Amino acid sequence: MTTDPVMPVREQLLQAVNSKYKKNLALEHVSFGVPQILDLPGSPHNTQVEITGVEGQPYEFTTVLQFTRLLLEDAFFGRSRAFDGVITHTHDLVEAIALRLGLPITDEDLVGHPIESTSYPQFVLLAADPRSLLLHGQVRLELTGP
Repeated sequence: MTTDPVMPVREQLLQAVNSKYKKNLALEHVSFGVPQILDLPGSPHNTQVEITGVEGQPYEFTTVLQFTRLLLEDAFFGRSRAFDGVITHTHDLVEAIALRLGLPITDEDLVGHPIESTSYPQFVLLAADPRSLLLHGQVRLELTGP
């Protein structure tokens, strides 16, 4: 499955499970494992994730879905990588990045770390969190300052 850039990925994956198994599960009925990178020649997908029914919910199951996560570097293709303002933490960039890319990016999708803003321009390496169901990889951004 290819991810829809507007609908949150968890909801898309749940729709795929519901469609595959003819169920009507809600997000609270399942848990998602850590996504694993796939390197299968000829496969249209680059990721797989294990989805498990939460104990005590109507169904007990475990399934693996293959899907496509966006490479963070590719998401910025043709778009500016420069951000202005005083940025003291990578999570300060989340809203601006989500708007620029038109994607439902959250703090959970990016590795958070402080940024020491001593002089500008400054370059920072932004990495996707390994648990992100939307993104993987990293990208170098420019902080232009106030």
